[in-house]
Amino acid sequence: MSTEEVKQRVHKALTALEQAPDDIRELEAQIAGLLLPDAKRHADSAFRALVQRVPEREPESFVAAKRALIEAMKSVARVLSHMWDDDRYTRAGFDFGE
Repeated sequence: MSTEEVKQRVHKALTALEQAPDDIRELEAQIAGLLLPDAKRHADSAFRALVQRVPEREPESFVAAKRALIEAMKSVARVLSHMWDDDRYTRAGFDFGE
């Protein structure tokens, strides 16, 4: 479901994630590298080393992105809610001979 509001909120979330601190962005790149097919052999020990660098608190950029995505999902829910009784999406009832 794509509306202008949803697009704006998703853009806001992506922009917030781009503002993540450099150490978090570096950590993300290292994790992504471990997910590549040729890196799987040594991924377990490498992940264990990276876990030590994961911050205890979410960076503010993550909090802002999460907030924007929640609002985007709420917007989608509102649109779908208004479509609930639309003839295009309702089906005739069935008589099962009860």
